[in-house]
Amino acid sequence: ETRSDQGRVAEYLDRYLPPVSSETFARCHAAVYPGAGAQDRLRAGAALTAALRPYARRPRAADVAAKAGRRAERLVLGRLLRRAPHRRRLAAGGAVVAALGADGAGKSTAVDALEHWLGRTFNLDRVHLGRPPHSAATRLVWLLLLLDAAARRAGRRQALQEDSILRSAMLVALARDRYRTARDAHRAAADGGVVLSDRWPVPELKQMDAPRIRGRNPRHARLADLEESYYARIARPHVTLVLRVPPDVAVARRDDEPEAFVRARWAEIWDVDWDKVGAKVVDATPPADEVASTLKSLVWASL
Repeated sequence: ETRSDQGRVAEYLDRYLPPVSSETFARCHAAVYPGAGAQDRLRAGAALTAALRPYARRPRAADVAAKAGRRAERLVLGRLLRRAPHRRRLAAGGAVVAALGADGAGKSTAVDALEHWLGRTFNLDRVHLGRPPHSAATRLVWLLLLLDAAARRAGRRQALQEDSILRSAMLVALARDRYRTARDAHRAAADGGVVLSDRWPVPELKQMDAPRIRGRNPRHARLADLEESYYARIARPHVTLVLRVPPDVAVARRDDEPEAFVRARWAEIWDVDWDKVGAKVVDATPPADEVASTLKSLVWASL
């Protein structure tokens, strides 16, 4: 408001919203300021509704009845099913927000903070593309792997090799689960919701959440093609947050992982030019609350 030209408000109202008079606009303007009473807000709402009546989708009585019915339905179903309170959806479309980073970046902590912040207002979902929900096909492959492990323990079979066709099938099933989860996330965002994801497959990263079969066993070419096709169909998130810390810090944070493994993943994160893909790089070295504050500002500016 301080950056606007108040003298041109009437001009723009007359040009773009002729049914709303300057008096109605002023009444609505005053109603949203601190100190305005409930009666002021009701009167402003009634005046605005009357001014916009030519654009209504249904008659006034039908609209009031429909609103009352929806509120009663939410109240009854909410109590019966113990649903969460109704959350807002973004009319212009929501967003998929993904946090990337190697081990020790604090991705889960960051997503927790964003979920607690956004979940109070918006229709929010949270996914994990590193460990997506298992489909029936994935559970079947897991069952076959467990049966094989039981047979090995009983001494009836040798251990499966890393390049076995069953392990390749597991990688294809994982790729499919990631694709399906990413697809559903984008559908939820298109419906006006916000989806937070811990990890997300992107072409720039080859060591995390990426195709594996071709490098492990070139003989399984068809399975490798199928795996890569699933990853190729995973659309990028709307907002990509890359959390980075120096490799030494990551090694100190993840003392449960081999140092060489942690450093290899972090080398890949630091080698990518994230500006080219529009990602937002965040220094995750400061305390968690400072990192969360930075992430909130970046996400809010992108919604």
